[in-house]
Amino acid sequence: MSGEISFINVDAWVQYGMDKGWISPPYCGIHDIAHPSDYEEMNQIIDEEHDGDIDCCWTVVHIRD
Repeated sequence: MSGEISFINVDAWVQYGMDKGWISPPYCGIHDIAHPSDYEEMNQIIDEEHDGDIDCCWTVVHIRD
């Protein structure tokens, strides 16, 4: 490998991050247990973009320390 990484799509990019241990697998920030640091942003998006309706999916990953 030359040190350059070619990403075909977002799925490959996310998989690369998971393989390296940099991020968690994607999860739904609404229906799954969200990471605590996402709580305020999640509630703001629900209120502003979805009129308080929490029956939408918000796909997120947790960036690992």
